[in-house]
Parts: sequence; C-alpha cells; structure tokens
Amino acid sequence: MPLPDRFQGLLWDVDVRTLDEERYAGYVIERFLELGDLDEVRWLMERYGAERVRGFVRDAGHRLTPRAASLWERVFETAVTSPRRHPDIPWPL
Repeated sequence: MPLPDRFQGLLWDVDVRTLDEERYAGYVIERFLELGDLDEVRWLMERYGAERVRGFVRDAGHRLTPRAASLWERVFETAVTSPRRHPDIPWPL
C-alpha cells in the first residue's frame, strides 16, 4: 500500500507512491520522528504501532539527531542502546 502523497515532503528523496513502507520501515520511522509534525507522528503510530516505534528508538535511535533522540527516549521511556550514542554530550549544547 503506497504512502499518502502528503508525506512526499518528509520523504523528498524517494517516490512515496512506490516506496515499500514495510521493507523500509526504519527509514520511514526515522524521517517521521526527526522531521514530522504531530499529525504525521500520529499516522506513524497508527501505521507501525507504538511498540515498533519504541523499538526503533531503542535499537536505532543513534540515527536520529541528539535532540530528537533525547525527546523520543523520554516519550517512550527507553534509552538508545547503540554504542554510537554519545551520552556524555549535554543537550542543549
């Protein structure tokens, strides 16, 4: 099922009409958490479910900016477990 055209702005480097949203779920979740507004994040939660998005934050949150990772860690009450995360860097800088 193709993504709604209204998400083309978030996913500017792909064609949302042909993107396999299941195969590239990590890419979609990352972009929505990093750049999405409230309505887009609501859609994300409905589409993938809170547990899957929480799992992304925990397991792949290092792909987010420190600011976004910090926000979603608090929202989902989890921690990014990737060794690439730099917990000693305070936010805001």
